[in-house]
Amino acid sequence: MVKSGLVTDASNPLNAPRVSPYRLATHLLGAFVIYTAMLWTTFSVAFPSVGGGDGQKGLTEVSAAAIKNTRRKALPLSVLLAVTALSGAYVAGMDAGRAYNTFPLMDGRLVPKEYWAEYEKKGWRNFFENTAAVQFDHRALAVSTLLGTSLMWLTTRQVAPLLPKRANFALNATLGLVYAQVGLGVATLLYHVPVSLGAAHQANALLVFTAAVGLIHALRRGGHRGASSVLARSTSSGGGARVGNAVHAKGR
Repeated sequence: MVKSGLVTDASNPLNAPRVSPYRLATHLLGAFVIYTAMLWTTFSVAFPSVGGGDGQKGLTEVSAAAIKNTRRKALPLSVLLAVTALSGAYVAGMDAGRAYNTFPLMDGRLVPKEYWAEYEKKGWRNFFENTAAVQFDHRALAVSTLLGTSLMWLTTRQVAPLLPKRANFALNATLGLVYAQVGLGVATLLYHVPVSLGAAHQANALLVFTAAVGLIHALRRGGHRGASSVLARSTSSGGGARVGNAVHAKGR
């Protein structure tokens, strides 16, 4: 990856080192895989599964259904978060953040007219080697992530009392960090990618990924310690029936 940037590029007016976006993305993907494995192991040691891995042991039907439904939403959202982060590697590799420094429009248009500029010449590589396409795709993925995270948070409010405490914490953290990430991304773009904002944007991306992994881990089968006691308290106060009806209605 580093070697790919140690070449003279006549098309680069600043003559600054620019690594291959493909190699940078591959390097980032490998780092994420290693980090996820280490983080998952750490969470598993800190929060061991209940009942030797039996996901339903100690849970009522309503609580188990709430956790299962939330997990179904969290998994695709985590994939979207990962793809969005990966697309950022192409923005960095192409130095695309120094172009189209306005938001939400790009050169006065929602979709820049240069989006397909290199398609006839490069085919599918247009989406990975065209500055306009790379930046627009990252913007679209970021907005989709923001909307998806917000929607998941809103649709889990009714069943929140049935979820493990750390699942609620991770979900709230993911929402807050995603909003911060979008804000940092927009600021980085508008100020022409200063090192401080660029570094903060990258660092916060890791925090978002950490919160998402923590959410998936908290919702895993066998990791729901304490959910039943929460349900018992909710039921005794009359709220469990309402939440249970909402969960079963969604299940149908």
